Amino acid sequence: MENNDIKCPACLSVDIQGLVDKKLVTFIFPVPKSTISKVNREKIRIFICNSCSHVFQVNVNEILINHIYADFYDHYNLDTSIEFQKIYRDRTIEFIDDNLNDNNSNNLNILDIGCGEGTYFPFFSNHGYGCYGFEPSNKNIIAKKKNPNAIISSSYFENHSDNIFNVNFNIILLNWVLEHVLSIDNFFLTLKAYCNIGTRIVFQVPDLLYYVENDLYLFYVHEHIHYFTPFSIQQCLGRFGFKLIKYKNGDCPSLLICAEYSGKKKINNFKNDIEQSRSSIIEFVNRGNELVEDAKKVFYGYDEIYFYGVGTSTYWLGEYVLNDEIKKKVKVIDDNEFYFDKIVPSFLCTITKIEEVIQINKGVFFIGTSPVYRKNIVNKILKNVSGKYDIVFIEDNNFQVISNTLIQ
Repeated sequence: MENNDIKCPACLSVDIQGLVDKKLVTFIFPVPKSTISKVNREKIRIFICNSCSHVFQVNVNEILINHIYADFYDHYNLDTSIEFQKIYRDRTIEFIDDNLNDNNSNNLNILDIGCGEGTYFPFFSNHGYGCYGFEPSNKNIIAKKKNPNAIISSSYFENHSDNIFNVNFNIILLNWVLEHVLSIDNFFLTLKAYCNIGTRIVFQVPDLLYYVENDLYLFYVHEHIHYFTPFSIQQCLGRFGFKLIKYKNGDCPSLLICAEYSGKKKINNFKNDIEQSRSSIIEFVNRGNELVEDAKKVFYGYDEIYFYGVGTSTYWLGEYVLNDEIKKKVKVIDDNEFYFDKIVPSFLCTITKIEEVIQINKGVFFIGTSPVYRKNIVNKILKNVSGKYDIVFIEDNNFQVISNTLIQ
């Protein structure tokens, strides 16, 4: 892929190289039958910066991105799913609690940019904060009902150059926001209008290095413009006068960052860390391409095929590996009740629950979720399903097989 003088949006370097140039379904999460016809395949082009290891999408189709938000994001319940809350919300609240900077002030305010259904407002209210938010989707209606004392704007954050609330903020929360931003420079220039010296910002973004280290090959989706590492996000923050306080990663697919606004620009020197992460990301993408041929062999010979979970590995197999003959055999299972009876793009099958699978013979379960869920899923399969079947997942760059009853 030619770079055509493209600059890295995190550090502004022009030392970049192509990483991904493929077609992909425009929305990978399950959607209702009435919406599945709107999901198609579009090209996605992704580059990596050799100077800071930032990975980012280029030639973004803004019409497509807006279409995804308008038509599909109501069908993704990151705010309310019990499964997501156990892994992400509780962990995020613990991280925020460890990094609150109250300064014994009597006038505490929190701004949640992209507040969704107002999931985090009760936590801050209990700590004495006035709660403010931006949420342009219909979820702002739910957020207002659940949090009647919160002040929530239904407009887009970046549509305003000034602080529309005219209050000082101690904490600004960006929960799964920064990866969606079309222009990092414009976003941070707007963000600074809401910051005073000492304002703390908590970011939660997908952790690209977690995907790399856990063989989760389809880490990219159309609506994600940026894929951060701890080093690239620090380089980016330093450009706009923010200094790192703390970060947390490695335990799940989320990178948590706490930074403080100092007003002083700083370019960090992580040369060795950046080179290591850059090399591992490039090797990871190449490894996934090479594993395709092995993957094609794994699912042949089974009469029944069940994919447990709608994670990135499930879609990687559906998009780039399995042929139509095999995909017709695939049935998808998930524990998230929000997904039941919805259709999985790539497979065009309806999601069911494990309780509907009682006995199978000469079958296979593929676990397509991230490793944080894997042990519980294996135990649930072994507990609920009898017969002859294998359990398969990807680990250490290979397909690992657990045989319930060894299939000859």
